[in-house]
Amino acid sequence: MPEESKIMQLSLVGVEPKEDKLIRMAERCLELLNEKSGQKFNAKNPKGIPTAAASIIIDRLNEGYTEQQIKQVFARMCREWSGTELQRNLAPTTLCRRSNFEKYLAKCV
Repeated sequence: MPEESKIMQLSLVGVEPKEDKLIRMAERCLELLNEKSGQKFNAKNPKGIPTAAASIIIDRLNEGYTEQQIKQVFARMCREWSGTELQRNLAPTTLCRRSNFEKYLAKCV
């Protein structure tokens, strides 16, 4: 095997595929939301496929938002909406919807 190929193989050892990394980031975001809201959103279905909850978080990550920004939005909106009529909206599909996310993130500043 040429030396270049060996180096390339060695550099890929331990590198997590981007999709797996994004799913793990979504899992951590959902853990925080579940903790703060008392809900039970899953990142993967029983077959290991990302759920709608994870997919919408991954969409925001792919747009360049960070895991920390998503967690900030989740924590802020849980503080604001818990115990109110809006508590039912504490879901990734609402909080991470493209039309909502930026305005919720702006509240975190």
